[in-house]
Amino acid sequence: MKKCCSIFVAIIIVLTFLLSGCSEQQQVYEQIKGEEITLNYDSLESNSKVAIPDTLYAFVGEKITLYYLNLTYCNNLDDVKVTIDADGKGVSYTDRWEYVPAKKEKFDLVVTVSDVNGNVSEKKTCAIDVKDQSEKERLNVLLIGDSTINNGTISKTVFDKALANNYSLSLLGTRGNNYALHEGRSGWTAKMFVEREEDKEGFKNFFYNSETNSFDFAYYMDLNSYKKVDCVVIQLGINDVFSCKTDEVLDYSMQQYMSYMSNIINSIKQYDDNVKVVINLILPCSVDESKFLEAYGGEQTAGRCKQNSHTANLNIINNWGNKENEDIFIFYSNLTLDTNNNMDSGGNGGIHPSKSGYTQIGEQLYSFLRAIN
Repeated sequence: MKKCCSIFVAIIIVLTFLLSGCSEQQQVYEQIKGEEITLNYDSLESNSKVAIPDTLYAFVGEKITLYYLNLTYCNNLDDVKVTIDADGKGVSYTDRWEYVPAKKEKFDLVVTVSDVNGNVSEKKTCAIDVKDQSEKERLNVLLIGDSTINNGTISKTVFDKALANNYSLSLLGTRGNNYALHEGRSGWTAKMFVEREEDKEGFKNFFYNSETNSFDFAYYMDLNSYKKVDCVVIQLGINDVFSCKTDEVLDYSMQQYMSYMSNIINSIKQYDDNVKVVINLILPCSVDESKFLEAYGGEQTAGRCKQNSHTANLNIINNWGNKENEDIFIFYSNLTLDTNNNMDSGGNGGIHPSKSGYTQIGEQLYSFLRAIN
């Protein structure tokens, strides 16, 4: 009798686990029913399966680093070969391409992905646009994001780089230390910035206007007595797509992400259409499966996480690419991070870079900001 009871209890536990997974997916669906954005993966051209924007902006004297692994769906380079042809410019290493431009220039960069037998599966040509001076003598920048911004290293790196180059750059924000300010919220999604007044710890979302029940950039600027902002950088998306376990749920989550991101961008543009909005591509996760096992107990895997972020980035590029004439830019943040060596230790490193990883992102973001402003 005791044995039968034990078996019955085990069955109940298993069923509960399975149903919880189904209900999680159903909740995602319920949250986004009625959204107007429709994703059409068939509209993505074959060469756009490489997760790189059409134009990469950079500044003279600042190193450009592009990691091969982050250009593809793959979580390792065992079965694929990635090559970058930049007309003889830069150096190709085993895992990356690097270049330090010495002058203002613009040239094509061709990314080719092939199998071990040399059969080409993906190919994309983009432009590297290097600037040698910024139009603005002084720059006011606001960084909005999740824990990868809340960490503070990216904002500090951007500020320190400007200081070292004797360039006047100020960071806005209600969080951070000293001059390395930002608006990072750990665990937050685009939807939360639009709909949530505060987080679980009681920290306010200063973009949330209780009168309109939505993200209100003009309200934020007035509330904090800010007179001017030149550029707003948005680094969101990890939490929006992380937990998706099927392509169907990923589609739903991407619709939601893009809808709320549009809400945020439109609010910024309504405040001042001359503000440059930078959308950072979603950072890839660690390739180390043990980090995911330690942090999530098998509920999510490194392979699925990579697939989620890569697919999301393709859609971000497809939706917001080539809108520089509207002062909307895409920063290739996904390609700047060494996910093999510069992720945090233990389970925290499943989706969080180490200090050196954050520094990599911050250094190239500084170069990008100088180039587009």
